[in-house]
Amino acid sequence: FTWPFQDARQRSQNWKAEFDNIGPAGTWEVQLMDAQGNLVGPPATFTLSQNDPNQELYVRYERQ
Repeated sequence: FTWPFQDARQRSQNWKAEFDNIGPAGTWEVQLMDAQGNLVGPPATFTLSQNDPNQELYVRYERQ
Protein backbone atom coordinates (compact mmCIF):
# COMPACT_ATOMS: atom_id res chain seq x y z
CA PHE A 1 0.00 0.00 0.00
CA THR A 2 1.10 3.55 -0.61
CA TRP A 3 -0.16 5.23 2.56
CA PRO A 4 0.98 4.51 6.13
CA PHE A 5 -2.63 4.15 7.35
CA GLN A 6 -5.76 2.25 6.35
CA ASP A 7 -8.21 4.14 4.14
CA ALA A 8 -10.97 3.00 1.78
CA ARG A 9 -9.44 5.08 -1.06
CA GLN A 10 -6.07 3.36 -0.80
CA ARG A 11 -5.12 0.80 -3.42
CA SER A 12 -2.07 -1.37 -3.91
CA GLN A 13 -1.41 0.16 -7.35
CA ASN A 14 0.61 3.29 -7.73
CA TRP A 15 2.23 4.81 -10.78
CA LYS A 16 4.80 7.55 -10.66
CA ALA A 17 6.24 9.41 -13.62
CA GLU A 18 9.02 11.95 -13.60
CA PHE A 19 10.01 13.91 -16.68
CA ASP A 20 13.61 15.07 -16.38
CA ASN A 21 14.64 18.18 -18.30
CA ILE A 22 11.01 19.16 -18.94
CA GLY A 23 9.75 22.30 -17.23
CA PRO A 24 6.63 21.70 -15.12
CA ALA A 25 4.86 24.91 -16.11
CA GLY A 26 1.88 24.46 -18.39
CA THR A 27 -1.24 22.40 -18.87
CA TRP A 28 -0.92 18.63 -18.46
CA GLU A 29 -3.37 15.88 -19.34
CA VAL A 30 -3.38 12.22 -18.27
CA GLN A 31 -5.78 9.55 -19.47
CA LEU A 32 -6.21 5.90 -18.56
CA MET A 33 -5.72 3.34 -21.35
CA ASP A 34 -5.93 -0.44 -21.36
CA ALA A 35 -3.18 -2.78 -22.60
CA GLN A 36 -4.46 -2.46 -26.19
CA GLY A 37 -4.27 1.34 -26.13
CA ASN A 38 -8.03 1.91 -25.85
CA LEU A 39 -9.06 4.91 -23.77
CA VAL A 40 -11.00 3.62 -20.77
CA GLY A 41 -11.43 6.72 -18.64
CA PRO A 42 -11.95 10.45 -18.99
CA PRO A 43 -8.89 12.70 -19.23
CA ALA A 44 -7.69 14.57 -16.16
CA THR A 45 -6.34 18.03 -17.00
CA PHE A 46 -4.32 20.17 -14.61
CA THR A 47 -2.13 23.26 -14.77
CA LEU A 48 1.17 23.85 -13.00
CA SER A 49 3.09 27.08 -12.59
CA GLN A 50 6.87 27.15 -12.90
CA ASN A 51 7.48 27.22 -9.14
CA ASP A 52 4.35 25.41 -8.01
CA PRO A 53 5.12 23.66 -4.68
CA ASN A 54 2.41 21.06 -5.35
CA GLN A 55 3.78 19.40 -8.46
CA GLU A 56 1.86 16.19 -7.83
CA LEU A 57 -1.40 14.88 -9.20
CA TYR A 58 -3.51 12.04 -7.89
CA VAL A 59 -6.10 10.59 -10.25
CA ARG A 60 -8.51 7.91 -9.11
CA TYR A 61 -10.44 5.74 -11.53
CA GLU A 62 -13.12 3.46 -10.14
CA ARG A 63 -14.31 0.46 -12.12
CA GLN A 64 -18.05 0.67 -12.85
